[in-house]
Amino acid sequence: MRRYSICLLILLTIFTICVVPTVTATVPPPDGRVTATVNAFRASLASANPSSEASQNRPRFTEGDMVQSLDLPALTTAIESPVVMEMTLAEQPLSPGAVLVAASGTTMVDAGTKGLTPAQKARYDKALALVWDKKPEAARTLLNEFLVDFPTSNLTPNALYWLGETYYSQKRYSLAILTFKDVMRRFPVHSKASDAALKIGYSYEQLGDTQNARLVFKNLLKTYPDSNSAELARTKLKQLEG
Repeated sequence: MRRYSICLLILLTIFTICVVPTVTATVPPPDGRVTATVNAFRASLASANPSSEASQNRPRFTEGDMVQSLDLPALTTAIESPVVMEMTLAEQPLSPGAVLVAASGTTMVDAGTKGLTPAQKARYDKALALVWDKKPEAARTLLNEFLVDFPTSNLTPNALYWLGETYYSQKRYSLAILTFKDVMRRFPVHSKASDAALKIGYSYEQLGDTQNARLVFKNLLKTYPDSNSAELARTKLKQLEG
């Protein structure tokens, strides 16, 4: 019996060791090389796709950035209707030395000749003759050259006005408006200022912008009430508001 018990104990011991071994699972500590690789990968992702915080600090374009305060004529695609151009005192070019009833109502030469050199007068007259001959491209070239060479001449306001007329005669109303506005801005008390204002109103009308045309004519009546251009503006205003 004792021998049997010893044999049984030995068998149980062998079974425990061989059949049901005790396995201790251990998790190895993180490898430093693996950690470095993971960190490098994360860094590359960050550089390719910035974090939301970095994106928030990036300058953005907004509607306000794109909308600029520009003159309407510069953006307008001209609705240039084939309406025959109205020829008025404000529009008719002068032959060299011709006399004009100015916007102020006083009789005067198209431009004062005091202080003019023969070269200035000759070049201005040549450009104006081309306006008369209905050669706007050639006239515009000479007028631009005159404005560059003689920026302070007594004839500068007139040259700038006739430059606007070359655009108007070609139904390039947007450019005409910009040029006539330059006359008013730079020479507000010159006789050509009221003429330029009238042509701005005409140009807006030709572009189909009757609202701006009416505003221009009303402003002309307030600013230059005694000018010949005012009478023409009053007539046109009645037509537009009728």
